[in-house]
Amino acid sequence: MRQATEIGPGVWRLGTWGKHPGESMVQSNEQRKAWLLGIGRDNADGHVRVTRGENYRLLGGSEETHEVMQEKAVKFNEKLRERGQHLEDISHDEFRDIAHDIGLTDKHILPPS
Repeated sequence: MRQATEIGPGVWRLGTWGKHPGESMVQSNEQRKAWLLGIGRDNADGHVRVTRGENYRLLGGSEETHEVMQEKAVKFNEKLRERGQHLEDISHDEFRDIAHDIGLTDKHILPPS
């Protein structure tokens, strides 16, 4: 089962908690995986841009927007490594702290739902 949380316009945090309906939402770190998903919506040149990383997928956007998404995803992962953490283990507040550290402001990140 997957859960998606929108953290900003066109940016989603995806998590996988169980393979079957009814499974516990709390599982070991080896069974959980969280993803950053960036979706660029300003593409006018018709070029399809897709970038895959260890824990992120970036889709669409203009060349400039896609490059910014790549930069932010890489910087986010660098901060996680510096902290010795994994995306699936951090709280929403920790996510916001890292996002702020890499230059994403609160206006780009939606509050927890």
